[in-house]
Amino acid sequence: AVIYFRLPPATAYWELRRQIREQPPGPSPFLPVPLESSAQLEPLWAERRSGFESAHLVIDMEGVRPEDVVPNLFEALPRLAGASANELEGLGHSD
Repeated sequence: AVIYFRLPPATAYWELRRQIREQPPGPSPFLPVPLESSAQLEPLWAERRSGFESAHLVIDMEGVRPEDVVPNLFEALPRLAGASANELEGLGHSD
């Protein structure tokens, strides 16, 4: 099962900038260095768009703390582990 933790690119950019400022990361093959604009993340998003669109579970993360999502994720995992794609249709999507 594919789980997409949805976050708009601009929001992801500012969160990454905050994390980099607080604790500089080691080298990453995925992030441009230096990370200077949200437009730099667009190629990363474009590469993964088909995976995002076919996710079995979509969880909107904007304005949500990761620890607040964990209980819902644990609740969904048994259904994700043994379910067919048809059974998962619409599970967790909040479009």
